[in-house]
Amino acid sequence: MVSIIKLLLESWGKIPRTLYVHKLIKCDDYTMRNIDKLVEIGVLDNNEDIYLYSFIHPDSNRVVSFTGSKMLKPRLNFKLWFAPVTPLRVMIYKGASESNNNITAFSAEKVASKRFSTTSYLFSGEETIFKKVADIPIDVISTTVPIPVGPIFGLYENYDIDCDENKQKLRTINIKRVKAMAPIPQMLMKTNYVFVYSCKTT
Repeated sequence: MVSIIKLLLESWGKIPRTLYVHKLIKCDDYTMRNIDKLVEIGVLDNNEDIYLYSFIHPDSNRVVSFTGSKMLKPRLNFKLWFAPVTPLRVMIYKGASESNNNITAFSAEKVASKRFSTTSYLFSGEETIFKKVADIPIDVISTTVPIPVGPIFGLYENYDIDCDENKQKLRTINIKRVKAMAPIPQMLMKTNYVFVYSCKTT
């Protein structure tokens, strides 16, 4: 049964994309408070080396962006945070991609650029500036599988990424999480952790 659900909810084969890696170069006080919170809950190593990892989802045109504190290289095992979410209020930015040169959201055009500004990073509302440090050609497949456990169920989300030739010498990247779901408001749960992903590279 699980294999049937998996077949229905995963990409139909790996899709070519580009993984863009940017480094944070400027932010304001409230954004830094969000970053410090991620350090406090053990997602980031420090508040100085902050990276953004972005690619277009294999099943849609929306950008998937994570934040972490590692420059990607082989043999890493670390945590990521879903970049449009503030850990201080557990709120997620759900706006559309920007138009008319706004700096509101992440977009494919922004994350492909050498330098870009956004106000949606960690849902801070403040202008945050990133500088591109790498772009890696990839093939990615996405899988989402519901896991029932009595009245509560989980959602297994997985991105399997094969890397084409790149300067970082990466071969594969795996990003995944299991998100607990329940019939009570998320704000009453320990939801800081439902936006944490594990990342492993080879």
